Amino acid sequence: MSTQRTITGNTKAWITRDDVSHDDLMGTPAHALDSLSFYSRDMSKQGWMLVGTAEITVTLLESDDRLIESRVAALYSQLQSVRFEAEETARLLLKQIQALQSLNHNKR
Repeated sequence: MSTQRTITGNTKAWITRDDVSHDDLMGTPAHALDSLSFYSRDMSKQGWMLVGTAEITVTLLESDDRLIESRVAALYSQLQSVRFEAEETARLLLKQIQALQSLNHNKR
């Protein structure tokens, strides 16, 4: 049986959306946390607004098997996204090809 592993550290708290107000941050703790993103690097160049600092404790998944399952699920999700984007790009290319072929056919 494995023991729970935790990581504790300090990081920066950022707002990543323009629609988060001061009232959102002063509301219920759960709502305020949902409005924030936590990242230690300077994200202001990406348009994020620094609002404070945070001490975070992360409780890691209890087993290597669960970590692997989580990674596999993330990879399947990424694969699905890549397939969707590729299919959409292929549809757009086929549409362009058909438009060009119809122009060429109309010239004859």
